[in-house]
Amino acid sequence: MTYKRQTPTFLVDDTTGQLGFVNPVTGNDSNAAQRSANIVTFTASGTYTPTPGMVMAELYVIGGGGGGGGGCLQAASTACSGAGGGGSAYYAYAKLSAAQIGASQTITIGAGGSAGVAATVASTSGGTGGVGGTSSVGTLLKSYGGGGGAGGQLATSSGGGGGGGGQGPGAAGTGAAGGNGGNGAGNGGYGAAGSGASSAGIGNLGAGGSGGPISGAASNGSTSGSGAPGGASGGGITAANAVTNGGSAWQALAGGVFTNATAAPAAAGSAPNLIIGPLQVGGAGCGGGSSLTVAGAGGTGGNYGAGGGGGGSAQNGGTAGTGGAGGLGAVAIVEYF
Repeated sequence: MTYKRQTPTFLVDDTTGQLGFVNPVTGNDSNAAQRSANIVTFTASGTYTPTPGMVMAELYVIGGGGGGGGGCLQAASTACSGAGGGGSAYYAYAKLSAAQIGASQTITIGAGGSAGVAATVASTSGGTGGVGGTSSVGTLLKSYGGGGGAGGQLATSSGGGGGGGGQGPGAAGTGAAGGNGGNGAGNGGYGAAGSGASSAGIGNLGAGGSGGPISGAASNGSTSGSGAPGGASGGGITAANAVTNGGSAWQALAGGVFTNATAAPAAAGSAPNLIIGPLQVGGAGCGGGSSLTVAGAGGTGGNYGAGGGGGGSAQNGGTAGTGGAGGLGAVAIVEYF
């Protein structure tokens, strides 16, 4: 399954100040008169000083994606779940005048959530992935990060991290439930795919990461509007000692296409990127495949804001897979003159 997003080029009417666009299909302008534009992008914290002559600006802010959990180690002939995927960050948007922005604004870039540590002691669960950091433009606009996925579990399913919201981060998943999404964002899945959510006119709320079922199978990642997707869960092991693929995640391909991509057993996930509008949005990390010996690591969440994949689980004496770190946050400011 694939789908393609087409993003318009935004313009401003020179007389009325009304925001318009160039139709991506026809190439026609929605405004007869235009203002010139300049894009300023931040991938590290710093200070934004408006370019002289700027009259208004569009702000695009995305926080860090949540990290995937680490795989567990379990005894032979005993089922275990793969680790949960990390939730994605909130994609915030605002259009402000030069007066509202002022002389300068402090830019804060949220880090991607840390990768969950794989279990190294026999018959233990994996570590939980870290929550993604918050990105902001002063106090004007803020995006909270996604929650971390739970580690692979011995006797229960694992929970995915919740998606980031506009007023709070996604919560980390646990061995008992998926993490709640911040401010209406998608919840992490518990032994199932996480949910996505979006809110027109406000931004795109983060998607929840997927949880790993106790059956040993993995769950696929989720998407959310035009925001970044949540990470997929790692593969578990069945009571019959069968290994499984990691979950598939929404991955970005050339030409603006998203598609599902799956990691095979014992293979690490991957996470290409996609540019949507002025800010690049990452594809999510696939889950690492499970193995009786050496399991795959979860894929890293793409920059910017995507969730990392959960690590695959292994049997005692083997090597479990680490989780994938979440994607970095970013800020893009489109200045109009």
